[in-house]
Amino acid sequence: MVIPGQAGRDSGPRLVLPELGDIADDAFIDNHCFSYGGERDVGGQRSIEVDFRPAERVTQPDIEGSLFFDPVSFLIERGEIRLTKPSPQLLLMLKTVTVETRYGEIAPGIPIMVSYSAVSVPPESDRAKGWTASMTDWRLLAVKWLSGRP
Repeated sequence: MVIPGQAGRDSGPRLVLPELGDIADDAFIDNHCFSYGGERDVGGQRSIEVDFRPAERVTQPDIEGSLFFDPVSFLIERGEIRLTKPSPQLLLMLKTVTVETRYGEIAPGIPIMVSYSAVSVPPESDRAKGWTASMTDWRLLAVKWLSGRP
């Protein structure tokens, strides 16, 4: 999701990876169109695909993508997210951003993001200077329960 810049040292917009709570939020649901993408076989594992995109009325930078669910438990397994409608200010920093997320259960029925891979492609002007795409990989290493396991 794109968050407007705040006054101070870092005044430019920030790209923030949405969490499950953000996607399930009423504001997100009200401003996005969802569609059934069918069943997919990814690496020998069947998944149910649900695609989403910003509603036509959304004019600011946003995200679109696909969420993949286990066909038996309906728990989320992974997501693919892309930046849409980048503003001129964002286009000065990057051309495209794509993110693939993976989810796992930390307790029965409680999914959390366990890894993501992001690729950011710089604008043409920076690629002409020799800049290339940047890749970020993140992986959850541990979970510590503060007051006992749920």
